Amino acid sequence: MRTLSSGSLAAIFARYCGVAFIHLVKFFHPNLPGPLYYCDDNADLASTVDGGISQNFPWKPMQISIPVEDITQAPSAALTIDNTQLDMSTLIGLTSGLPPIVTLWIVNRNEPNTAVAGPFPMEMRQADVDDKQLTATLEYEEALDENIPGDLMSPGVTPGLFSASWFQQQTG
Repeated sequence: MRTLSSGSLAAIFARYCGVAFIHLVKFFHPNLPGPLYYCDDNADLASTVDGGISQNFPWKPMQISIPVEDITQAPSAALTIDNTQLDMSTLIGLTSGLPPIVTLWIVNRNEPNTAVAGPFPMEMRQADVDDKQLTATLEYEEALDENIPGDLMSPGVTPGLFSASWFQQQTG
């Protein structure tokens, strides 16, 4: 469970407050020279949420839907971000093969070094980009597609584990 500061907690439960909660986004891919950082505030924001090192999150207009917990489907988020400087087109062009990792945090503007929510590392699964915006679907890594021990340890791969003599030794 995340412990919120008293200021953030008061703002969350207040009917009206002057506190803004800001989305911080990091795009990472091995083909990029370095991560790309952005925030949806109307000004640049410096924060240490990404590993304790202060990073500048330049302002970029964006809309993000936060993943919801729904047992009928895998959590996903939707991201729409400005592309008028064409940096998102460059991101998509450099990331063929592996999907980019998009990490999302939510911070209180008055306390930008403490995450109210996140980090949420997600893979960019579907992306449409033009000269105005990037629209993408973000999903968590598909853990069910990974190898599990049953795939790695089967009678054909490790026959000693499944032989009758080994089983008899273990059960006595």
